[in-house]
Amino acid sequence: MLILARTVLFVHKTSVGDALVGYGLIEKAWEKDELCEQDKCECEKGGWTRAIEFTYVKQFDKPLAVRDTFLKGSKLRGRYFHGLRLDEDQLRAIVTQAEAQR
Repeated sequence: MLILARTVLFVHKTSVGDALVGYGLIEKAWEKDELCEQDKCECEKGGWTRAIEFTYVKQFDKPLAVRDTFLKGSKLRGRYFHGLRLDEDQLRAIVTQAEAQR
């Protein structure tokens, strides 16, 4: 399993609370002024400043509750996970745990 620093984890509110639902590897990030008009409009509707192109995105078979990971001790909840930096070992631990819970 190859996991790089350009990996994004997707966290979503589920019936079990905040849960990791998948991850993706970023190929490229586009600034809004580099996009075609249609994509610029999408960015403006979403309030985004850039668009992200992924090499791949993987959805976990079953969401992994944040409270069942090493992040359980964190006081972060919901949108406050945005931008949280994890080292490679932490990222690998989460992906391995999520994929093992099938």
